[in-house]
Amino acid sequence: MAFVGTEKNLNTNDSSQPYLIPFILVTSLFFLWGLANILNSALIAHFQPVFEIKRAQALLVESAFYFGYFTIAIPAGLFMEKYSYKKGILFGLLLYAGGALLFIPAAQTITFGFFLIALYIIASGLAFLETAANPYVTILGKKESSVQRLNFSQSFNGLALVVGPWLAGQFIFAGNEGTLETMEQKQQAANAVIFPYSLIAVVVLVVAGLFFLIKMPEPTKGGKLKFDKTIFKNSHLRNAVLAQLFYVGAQAGIWGITINYITTILPGTTNEMASKKYMAVGTSLFVIGRFFGTWLMTFIKNHKLLTFYGACASALCLIGVFSGGVIAVYFEY
Repeated sequence: MAFVGTEKNLNTNDSSQPYLIPFILVTSLFFLWGLANILNSALIAHFQPVFEIKRAQALLVESAFYFGYFTIAIPAGLFMEKYSYKKGILFGLLLYAGGALLFIPAAQTITFGFFLIALYIIASGLAFLETAANPYVTILGKKESSVQRLNFSQSFNGLALVVGPWLAGQFIFAGNEGTLETMEQKQQAANAVIFPYSLIAVVVLVVAGLFFLIKMPEPTKGGKLKFDKTIFKNSHLRNAVLAQLFYVGAQAGIWGITINYITTILPGTTNEMASKKYMAVGTSLFVIGRFFGTWLMTFIKNHKLLTFYGACASALCLIGVFSGGVIAVYFEY
């Protein structure tokens, strides 16, 4: 987001101030939105038999979700420009919890469109959280360690990617696979999403309560968050936005059909097994890579490390494409 303040004022906070609790709370946001993102893969696979729809239709889950990001990210930044990081985070958390709770009536009525609305609301809340959390982490400590601090917080986004597949396998897929022939079976399968999303809503509301009660540092008055169009004149920023577009597109595209991919390429594998075993292992490797990357940043320049990781990811994808079976599954991760 192009919402910035002067470097001096964004970093005038004395590094001796107690940033630990605010830093932990902001870092928890990375985990929470990672959980919502990774569960979309389970929903795509789960909704196909529940609503008797093709994979292409089920992928509307991703469309509705990321459309929330696309439409709300800039309004979220403007909201925080007018008010504050803290109020933006609180509003985002309330939207997140509200969308998660809408899974209850959506499941009870077995309405696909209702689920898409709920997902759009969840993603709208996440747009607030991501717009706030990424720059917020950079002011919660010393300027020279801001990139490493941000990468560390983002690693907890990866941790959610391990927890999510387990939750999906344990509560969404278990006992709800195969051909759903009767309305009773479809209702049971639809209701399977209620518990995990209700649990998420409760956790999100608890985090919102903590944010409300705890004093959070904000940029100084002279460094107030503001929209600055001139930032787009920076070629590095423009290229970074383009790189992020391709990265998120590749990540969301792969994760969205991962469970379908695994059950197709490994005949006999159930959605539950694909989620709890294969996907959880793959996302565990993702987390290890994130924390390892944080450590490498202590002595390797950021752009060089990014180039190295990008080259490795491309090579692994090519191996996955031209191989098969379990090898293809693991190399795609």
